[in-house]
Amino acid sequence: MSQSNLSAGTFRDLLDAFGKLRVPLPGGNAAPADAAERLRRELQAAIAHHVSDARWHEIMQRMREAAEDGAKQYRLLRFPCADTTDGGRAIRQGEPNWPGTLTGEAADLYRYWERELKAGAFRIAARELEYPGGLPGDIGLFISWE
Repeated sequence: MSQSNLSAGTFRDLLDAFGKLRVPLPGGNAAPADAAERLRRELQAAIAHHVSDARWHEIMQRMREAAEDGAKQYRLLRFPCADTTDGGRAIRQGEPNWPGTLTGEAADLYRYWERELKAGAFRIAARELEYPGGLPGDIGLFISWE
């Protein structure tokens, strides 16, 4: 997939975060350079990480195998809640706009479902998988069928 698959919202959020780092903090202190570097790496990862054709083939093969074994769903991806634009809040709250918070591979998988599988009676859902130490943890992106 091309770099153009990075959602405009995600890109805008990352750019906003960079802008906030440039704003002087109270007392005249500038934001730490390591925070800017971390955001720069996150932006590069979000732009570069998209689902390859080989990965799609693997996913479709595993879905077929799961269906043959009698399963009604397959976990497409497990990812940290920090990989969403809101830390997983919309997913935890079951908000209808949760797909708009996905980034990178999760966003690619959602778009593929929407474009290719939705009309075929496949459903997609995201849910929190764990709460380590009572804090939000990883999210699972699931596809299901009947």
